[in-house]
Amino acid sequence: MRLLVTGAAGTLGSAIVELARGRHQTVAFDVVTPPAGDRIVTASVTDRDAVFDAAAGCDAILHTAGLHGAHAQTHSQADYLTVNVIGVDHLYQAMVHHGIPRMVQSSTMEVVCGRDWMANGAAILDERTCPRPDWIYPLTKHLAEQLAPFYYARNGLTSAMLRYMTMDRRPWQQLGLELCARTVWRFDAAEANLLAAESQHLGVEVLHIGPDTPLTNQDICQSRSSVEAVLERHWPGSTAVLARHDVKLRDCLWPVAPIDKAKRLLGWQPEATFAGYLAALEAGES
Repeated sequence: MRLLVTGAAGTLGSAIVELARGRHQTVAFDVVTPPAGDRIVTASVTDRDAVFDAAAGCDAILHTAGLHGAHAQTHSQADYLTVNVIGVDHLYQAMVHHGIPRMVQSSTMEVVCGRDWMANGAAILDERTCPRPDWIYPLTKHLAEQLAPFYYARNGLTSAMLRYMTMDRRPWQQLGLELCARTVWRFDAAEANLLAAESQHLGVEVLHIGPDTPLTNQDICQSRSSVEAVLERHWPGSTAVLARHDVKLRDCLWPVAPIDKAKRLLGWQPEATFAGYLAALEAGES
């Protein structure tokens, strides 16, 4: 397939382009010139003509570009709306124009957990959890999600909206306790994007993309007072391993976003796990 990857210079987009090499052709699109791609386009999704040109001949769009939390001090609410909503609409219009059937749209868990992760409390947050965007970034991401059923009903375009937990450029061996609940490795998220683009049976779906974790709501409640007890229940011996390597325990085992739906619909399985992190610590790889 030929994939248009927006935000291809970013943390997730660059990982998608890298994983796609030898598997699919990529049109790497970003306001910052992407480092790799079969075709490289330096432009913004707010430029409708550039979007239409880049989308020509593509089989799917993987949309990772956008303004996020780091842009809050430099961009206005109008900027967020223009990039994160109007920009996505430009992509859907290009899909209609060129007959592109599928979009994989990057969203965020902040749609349900909010800026401080507490909009729905320290709890299990699945795809049925009520959205509670509490500032402009998750609000615009939630608004962009609403474009998907509109274009599906009107034009038959299919969309997977992937809501990510925290993601950055660190190697997975450095993610530590965050692999229990809060953080997904960027290459695992990239693989979820490619699987969604390759899927032939998705209609319009919201999928939570986070670490693979056994934590329950009871674990979350207990972790607020005793992280050690929760870790030992699910990863026996883990606290001793962490202590040997001077890793400090902290209250970060919430919220939890079950990934059962993404596993079931995409056949996705994250490679980076907390058990793997513990093994890497013992092997001296972290």
